[in-house]
Amino acid sequence: GLAATRRALHGFDLVFDLQTSRRSARYYRLAGRPPWSGVAAGCSLPHTNPARNSMHTLERQREQLEAAGLTDFQLPDRRWMAERGSRHGLVPPYALLMPGGGGVGAAKRWPPQAFGALAQGLAPRLTVAIIGGPAEREIAHIITGLCPAAVDLVGRTSFEDIAALAAGAALVVGNDTGPLQLAATMGPSTLALFSSATDPRQAAPRGPALEWAEIIQVSSLETLAPETVLAKANSR
Repeated sequence: GLAATRRALHGFDLVFDLQTSRRSARYYRLAGRPPWSGVAAGCSLPHTNPARNSMHTLERQREQLEAAGLTDFQLPDRRWMAERGSRHGLVPPYALLMPGGGGVGAAKRWPPQAFGALAQGLAPRLTVAIIGGPAEREIAHIITGLCPAAVDLVGRTSFEDIAALAAGAALVVGNDTGPLQLAATMGPSTLALFSSATDPRQAAPRGPALEWAEIIQVSSLETLAPETVLAKANSR
């Protein structure tokens, strides 16, 4: 309840609110107004850039931390994740398909039939593996129905496994999801599929050196032809 939340928030010397949502800003008062970096009204270390909401999350958060006095930034070494994960027997060259989609659901999902057609087009030159959570089992079934050679790893991969698989992949293609963001940080050639539901300027996957993944954005993913994605994939 509210009282438990208030107790949990008290006692901090400094809070960095990197989510900077309306909800997280309300925690400022519940926490007793400690030194606070964020956008909460009256906070001691405000991020005041009027363009902050159009910035990519990485640049926005970095600028917010700089405004709070943090200036020594180093790129993280994510190799430990790959070293802890399993590639489930996949031998390069292989491609990972990530057909899931959270948040606004169907608006962020390329149709399973399109992923299946892409898998068919990739299969002659790459082993194709499908990864996702339990909610993607039916989607994977549709894809493997169209491309029986595809390897179904849905529901079998931890975050460490995703890192390991992505680190060895020749290609990753997926919808706008957290797992795709993780995969891109491991350095594979990445194609990210966006509808108008999300602004890639704010949420595009970034690579290990903060390079931008290649984005294919259309108003509705229902209209994105598999041939378009396959052509992009084959050119990488």
